[in-house]
Amino acid sequence: LNHEKVELSTVVRNSDLVTHFIHRHEPPVTTQALTIVRETEDGLLVIDKPGSIPVHPTGRYNYNSVIKILEKKHGYRSLFPINRLDRLTSGLMLVGLNADVARRMEMDLSAHRIQKEYICRVKGAFPAGRIVCEQPIRVVAHKLSLNCVDRDEGKPSLTEFELMAVDDDKMHSIVYCRPKTGRTHQIRVHLQFLGFPIANDPLYCNREVWGDDMGKGGALPLALPPLSDLPTPTDTSTVDTPAIPSPPPPAPASAEQVKPPAANGKGKKANRMAGTTNTSFPSDQSSVAWGPLVRRMEEWKTKQELAELVDAPANADAPRKCDKCADPFMPDPTPEQLCIWLHAWRYSGPGWSYETDLPQWASRAVEHIDRVKYQKETAKCDTPQ
Repeated sequence: LNHEKVELSTVVRNSDLVTHFIHRHEPPVTTQALTIVRETEDGLLVIDKPGSIPVHPTGRYNYNSVIKILEKKHGYRSLFPINRLDRLTSGLMLVGLNADVARRMEMDLSAHRIQKEYICRVKGAFPAGRIVCEQPIRVVAHKLSLNCVDRDEGKPSLTEFELMAVDDDKMHSIVYCRPKTGRTHQIRVHLQFLGFPIANDPLYCNREVWGDDMGKGGALPLALPPLSDLPTPTDTSTVDTPAIPSPPPPAPASAEQVKPPAANGKGKKANRMAGTTNTSFPSDQSSVAWGPLVRRMEEWKTKQELAELVDAPANADAPRKCDKCADPFMPDPTPEQLCIWLHAWRYSGPGWSYETDLPQWASRAVEHIDRVKYQKETAKCDTPQ
């Protein structure tokens, strides 16, 4: 009270100044720095956001957010985020330094005048060629930020995919993504639907929650063993846990549809992939159908937190309890846990284009990009003038 500590019995009077201090623990984030790609004269700031950092202060995140880092470390004051990336997603972000430029860029985004290009690393050997997924998407659980394909209630969504490289062991692929709409988790949900989820995605590539099929074709798992019957993980560096037996997928009401190839305007053919959803539940009971999976995802998250608490090291360098609030200290997460292998690589609009460097996990994509550039340059040289 008035900059002094007082007893609880002290009477507060008019004009007294009451202050208090908050002691809080923010979740750990990557040590990778947020970098400035470009700042334009009209007030557009282009940044490269590391994975693990949310855009706005939210929940337990305050200082470790894009807005606060730009304010505290880079000295910016008025900030208007134009495109928003998921906390676990890395890559290019556009931030307005004034309301006018932010409004103009948002109008371009809404009118689809801005092209977004992403790079991701998925599970399995992704098929060659250009794949188009146009399954509608809706939110299943806001608290978990869980989304799904839903033909009845989902919003129109379209994403183009193209294979860039496949690992020698065929376990992972680097895939180029170009979303044409902007639904939450659109790329992640469409890749799961196609059967090639982002390999370290804790929501959509999680066998303990989804079973062996992991949501391919929109199918829900019908029966899985309780999470309490599964071994407690001692290494949470990957979400792709050992396979869990699951029943065969139910027979669809109609045969799976794969639309004929259609030209995409660049002389190539694009496979427009449509699939089937689990038809064991009527469409008007979709929320009821998703209930068990949502509860299972919540249980899985609780199990991971308990596993981290049990496995937390107890030595002089890593005390078990905070000396101020007695909260337990958790072990530092691995780099794979701090981000998912999804990176916003390049944004292009009328008269401009910005891109970021690619992360280490996408090194094969760099080889592919260099090879394509070389082929284009060679073709130009071979063309008669």
